[in-house]
Amino acid sequence: MQQDPGADFIGCHLSAFFEHSPMNPTPSLPPCLQSALDASADGNSELALELFAQAAQELPESALPAFLMASEWASLGNLEKAEECFAAAILIAPDLHLARYQLGLLQFSSGRAAMAFVTWQPLLALGNHSPLFLWVQGFSALADDRFAEAKKLFLTGVTANDTNPPMSSDIQKIIAEIDKILEANPTIGGGLRRWRMQRKTLTSCYPTTNSKI
Repeated sequence: MQQDPGADFIGCHLSAFFEHSPMNPTPSLPPCLQSALDASADGNSELALELFAQAAQELPESALPAFLMASEWASLGNLEKAEECFAAAILIAPDLHLARYQLGLLQFSSGRAAMAFVTWQPLLALGNHSPLFLWVQGFSALADDRFAEAKKLFLTGVTANDTNPPMSSDIQKIIAEIDKILEANPTIGGGLRRWRMQRKTLTSCYPTTNSKI
């Protein structure tokens, strides 16, 4: 069986999890989580999700099982389940910035911008060296129709991001959409009411079920 392309997505999130958590350098994983990751890499998402759920029971103080389960659901295109699991992860570990960013992204992309900015509020303390801070500021500018400023912030965040390439790829697609809008009408207004990017554009770094092999 060929390796599941979604495994690269989950692998990037796993590496970034430890980059953004106190557990650095990356420790060895408990057997239940390693088995779940192996199942995910083999394309057996059903088994992977069962094992992630088992790991959540066995490791109630760890946010990692919920975080990885969210990534697995996202790789399947089930963004509602992904949102639930990212929320569960930050309830366990409020300082898990990557999960908080991903949760806010799902909220923003589904038309709940106000909720997203509440979720993202703690990320504003990270400072302008952080790609998450810069991207949140970019979404804020985007919601206010400040397209040129949003593009600049998104690009600066991409430059600052050296831990999670799929997230930068997602932002690059948003930048491409901004360019289309500016080329068509540089003075376009109306914010999210008159200009709503498709959900798939904002979450296009997530592999869908069609990308499974």
